[in-house]
Parts: sequence; structure tokens; C-alpha cells
Amino acid sequence: MDSLFIKRSDMDFLSRSFPGLFVYATVWPLLAWGADFFELNYTLAVSFTLLFMGISGLRVVHAYSTPRFYRSSPRLWRTALFGLALLHAITLSSVQVYLILSDQHFNMVILTALVVVGLVSGAASSLAPKLVFTQCYIALILLPTMVSCYVNE
Repeated sequence: MDSLFIKRSDMDFLSRSFPGLFVYATVWPLLAWGADFFELNYTLAVSFTLLFMGISGLRVVHAYSTPRFYRSSPRLWRTALFGLALLHAITLSSVQVYLILSDQHFNMVILTALVVVGLVSGAASSLAPKLVFTQCYIALILLPTMVSCYVNE
């Protein structure tokens, strides 16, 4: 494929994925705080909050270092972009799986399920330029959740 076309596709994907990282950084802490999850399980709430915010921070650094980083190694840049986005997906899925399997936080399961639905539907449209990645991203969020629902029945 033409390198100019690939670069355009990469930059389009970066700009489309950028707003989502702020959702990850803010929604979980707000949900956990609003549903009193910090009082129920402080360590877990803080751990997931730090994970979401830390990954978001790394993604911001990655985005702002794009001009230099992409020029020096497009393949490594792309790997970092995809890897960090997938880390967000894995973290969200882990939260959902934990909440489903713990059987103690029904309200949080419902709230995080709404977040999952929103993020997955947003990803399906906004990340579409990288179809295989988008499918993997959505599968990483949904499949563990589906399996945990099945196992928990």
C-alpha cells in the first residue's frame, strides 16, 4: 500500500480515537464515586481509576509525540497506538468481568454496561478505518463480559 495513504489512515485513526481516551479517564472515576464504589472497595476503585487515567495519560503523550515518533518509526508508533487502545479495552472488560462475577455490585454492573454499550457503539463507527483492529477492540471488551455472564448464571 502507498505510504502516504497509510499515514493518512493512521492520522485519521488517531484523531478519531483521541476523544475516547478522555471518556476512559473520567467516566470510571465518576461512576465509582457516584455509586459509592470507593466506599465499598476502595483499593479496587483506586486501582482501576489509576489504570484508566494512566493509560489515558500515555495515550495523550503518544498523540502529542506523533510528529517525531511517526517520522522515526511508523510501525512502532502504530504498535504503541493500538497497544494502548487495547489496554483500555482490556481494563474496561476487566472491570465489567469483576463486577459481574463478584455478585455484590449490581448497580455498578448496570452502570458499566451502559458505558460499555456507548464505547462499543462509538468505536464501531469512529474506529472503522482500521476494521480488523476495531473488531479486535470490540471483541476484547465484549467477549470476556459475555463469558462471565454465562459462567455466573
